[in-house]
Amino acid sequence: MCLEKAIGALGDRPTQGGFRDKMNSDIIKDVICLLRTPSAKNAADALIMMGQVADSCDTEAEGNVKAAQRVVADVVVLRCRSVSEPPGTKEAFIRAAEEAFGRRRGDLDRGLENLLLLALHKLRRRA
Repeated sequence: MCLEKAIGALGDRPTQGGFRDKMNSDIIKDVICLLRTPSAKNAADALIMMGQVADSCDTEAEGNVKAAQRVVADVVVLRCRSVSEPPGTKEAFIRAAEEAFGRRRGDLDRGLENLLLLALHKLRRRA
């Protein structure tokens, strides 16, 4: 399952994954807690927090952080897909993502939208 993969990518002991400073270690713990709840909004918050970690992690941890970020994006996609109406359409998915990230219609950051659409495409290919 995708949630277990995300938590595994983050690790239960963040200092072993290259997250040596206390701030990033605490953020990773918060991300894990958010991912354990079934909310699309919490998954969106977790992805935003992973962006903060990516911006401040050391070079050594960058690969692990980016991998974890992609897996957390997969969780966001799965949760947004589960609440999108009508199910299965790109437009409904984008509306659900905008709601999860607390954005108005058409106000989703282009980079974030691209990341989510890439994850959506990847998950559809696997299905």
